[in-house]
Amino acid sequence: MSIALVHATTTPMVIRANRVVVEGTVAGTTTTWPGPIVRVTIDLKAGGSKTYILNLAGGIPVPGEGAVVKYGLNFDAALYVPIGYAALSPFGVCTSYVINGDGDKNATFDVKGVPITYIVTETFQDHATTNDYLDLTIDTGTGTVTAHALITVGLTAYEVVSLDLVNGTMTLLNSATYYFVDDTTVVVYDEDQTYIGLAGLSVGDDVYWNGTDPVFELVP
Repeated sequence: MSIALVHATTTPMVIRANRVVVEGTVAGTTTTWPGPIVRVTIDLKAGGSKTYILNLAGGIPVPGEGAVVKYGLNFDAALYVPIGYAALSPFGVCTSYVINGDGDKNATFDVKGVPITYIVTETFQDHATTNDYLDLTIDTGTGTVTAHALITVGLTAYEVVSLDLVNGTMTLLNSATYYFVDDTTVVVYDEDQTYIGLAGLSVGDDVYWNGTDPVFELVP
């Protein structure tokens, strides 16, 4: 018995499925019977307001009013898949803190030289006054700092023995041990808590490090 191999001569097709995303703040919900049929009205982040039916098979609980949500639609244009928000963990220096008239709190942080304002859920006045170094946990969906840890530098001194600003790397020396780092893993500030990066350093400079988090401070 012989087996013939047949090669397809048709053009391959590429099939793509694009998830339609709905993002915004829940303005309210209604549930009706027979059903239940749950309708969710969302003030859309892109502008306007729209009501969607919630497909409970997608595993989405009925959201509360005021919840910030991000859902994918199914082929019937119903809310079907919850899309989680990513969390950032940048290092920053708190430079200002504002309490609005409605009680909302905002803090601005110097994150690698870029001022970024986030919603904060607790008091940051002291951090703004002292320009503290902070390890931030940020919900990117709501722009809210959900947690932070204070970073203390000045415990251990390291000497800058080489700098490569083209490739963004430097070598540090401490107690006869060399450490090779790059500017994607370290954050360098001066004594005034101003971000200077590797470009603000020179060979022979001493920098302080706390030994745990990659935040260095130039010794004045």
